[in-house]
Amino acid sequence: MSGKVIIVDKRAPQRLALRAMLEAAYFAVVEYDNGEDAISSALAEPVDVILLSIELNGSCGIAICRQLKSHPQLCQTPVVLMTSEDRPEQRTAGFEAGADDFLSKPVDE
Repeated sequence: MSGKVIIVDKRAPQRLALRAMLEAAYFAVVEYDNGEDAISSALAEPVDVILLSIELNGSCGIAICRQLKSHPQLCQTPVVLMTSEDRPEQRTAGFEAGADDFLSKPVDE
């Protein structure tokens, strides 16, 4: 395996598409539909990168990113925010929360 990736997205089809791409590249993939479970998972077992949708059920990916980056055990873990809306203010807020990069959805292989 190349590494471990956590995918966080409220939409199952998006998670499945990303999982297929990453597993084809020999990554171990874990997926969640909410940020709280992703945080717990990342704390329990090391992860190489977190792909985090901004649009989540019951929470905002930017707020989850801020939580991840404020935790001493996870602050060095790369977080890539994913969004279907490419707005400058959204990118600014994401980078201020500690995001390492952005991907536009749907993610192109």
